[in-house]
Amino acid sequence: FIILRLWLVLIIYSYFHDVRSSRQIGTKCRYDVGYRIVTWNTRPDHITISRFIKKKSSFCHHSKNNIEFIAGMTIL
Repeated sequence: FIILRLWLVLIIYSYFHDVRSSRQIGTKCRYDVGYRIVTWNTRPDHITISRFIKKKSSFCHHSKNNIEFIAGMTIL
């Protein structure tokens, strides 16, 4: 359960920072302090991130739409 939460937080954090590509997320997890904190310094690679998004695609797509709506509201 904790691992699933970590992945979801990573995806949500990435969407808030306009990072959509699994390769970009993987790179950020290696070099960006914020991403390293979110992932507890585990540094997942882009293939693992991509597999998670594909497995949970319906949930991630639904969450992405909600996140973009909320992010758009906070900008206004």
